[in-house]
Amino acid sequence: MKNKRRRKTQLNRDKNYHIGWFISLLIGLHGLLMTFVCFGDANYSMVIVSLAYSIVMFATFVFINITKKITLFYVTGPLIIIALEVDFLLTGGAQGFGIIWMAIIPLFTLYLLPTVSFFTLNSVVFLLLVLGMWTPLKQYCYQYTPFFATRFPLVYMIAYIFTFFLKHRIQLTENELNDQKNMLSSEIEQATFIQQTFYQQKITTFENWEIAFKCVPMAGVSGDLYDFYPEKQAQKAYTSNVKDSELLGAGIFDISGHGISSGIITLLAKNIIVQEFYEGLSKPLWQVVQNINDRFIVEKGGIQNYITGIMLRFNKNNIELVNSGHQKPLLYRKATNTFQFIENSSLAFGAIGLSTVSSSYDSLFLEMKSGDELFLYTDGIVDNQNLKGDSFGHKAFVDSFSRTIGLPVETQLSALFDEINVFSTDAEPEDDMTLIILKKK
Repeated sequence: MKNKRRRKTQLNRDKNYHIGWFISLLIGLHGLLMTFVCFGDANYSMVIVSLAYSIVMFATFVFINITKKITLFYVTGPLIIIALEVDFLLTGGAQGFGIIWMAIIPLFTLYLLPTVSFFTLNSVVFLLLVLGMWTPLKQYCYQYTPFFATRFPLVYMIAYIFTFFLKHRIQLTENELNDQKNMLSSEIEQATFIQQTFYQQKITTFENWEIAFKCVPMAGVSGDLYDFYPEKQAQKAYTSNVKDSELLGAGIFDISGHGISSGIITLLAKNIIVQEFYEGLSKPLWQVVQNINDRFIVEKGGIQNYITGIMLRFNKNNIELVNSGHQKPLLYRKATNTFQFIENSSLAFGAIGLSTVSSSYDSLFLEMKSGDELFLYTDGIVDNQNLKGDSFGHKAFVDSFSRTIGLPVETQLSALFDEINVFSTDAEPEDDMTLIILKKK
């Protein structure tokens, strides 16, 4: 996946799918109803005509459901309309169904057909009506009353002109929306580039830790923030491969909301978090997070976004951890081959940046031994849903790592996201997904 999940369903690629599906079914049912009505009237020629176009439209309905495309409808729809128009002129229709059918052709074709096809089809229908009712050719057609033959083409022409105007206005609106969409896409691409450049993380080898991480934005710009804090002398080379550097800390954060606005907030949050982490090396980590909260509230002003997150500080084999309303970290103990979720302190509550709600932070302390692993993640992973609405969940999250534990952390990372892709199939992600794996050497 890049910026957005690579898989796009055919349904999303064809905006007319639902309308084509509905119209095909409706016309098929209409033809079936006419078949029974005409059979009751002993109008057997209309029985054959109605049954024929009913079968064709039901076949089109099945095709649309299987392929998720309406290409066949673009062929069968106009053919049936022209055939029914000719039959209507020759036989006079049946029980008024033909009149109703002719009157709603412009509406049926308003949205489904491209402008040129719409104009061509309805012009042909109108021309046939004029030829069959207003010219000497009417002697070969059904003998409509003079009243009907005079007015019906006019009624159709008015409906045609009105729907053509609507078609034109819809086209203008779609063009405006496409222009705005293209402009927004360009802005999102630029914002994504800026964010990714700002977030460059190439340090994956540290003195005591093996690290793997991945962030999959829902829509280009991510509201998830992850960061690693190397020793001071490594900061100047923070975007280059620095080996055997001491890792002082790490963090994973989830900014509320989605899109460009939350992505911009991550830039503000990153600066605050990095500054407060290094300035607070001598302070308890909970105090550092409290300072981050106080600064973030002031600097974001009236913006309502808040942050959940986890900040870590490393001291050889020991980790100080502060969880501010975030997902529970998952800890693997090699000695016992067990996984456990780390419960937050009973003294801690709230997130970061909630100016109207009080928050409290507390430090937890862990000892990590060689082979132990710590998994930090955002809720977009466990809350990821498939097309049935089922969530990936914490159990599948743990099960994935239980199958790959002991393998390189990059392999574990790839395996998890592969399982998420298989689970969600064609479902669109509803949140950013970020995962950090920290393995003690």
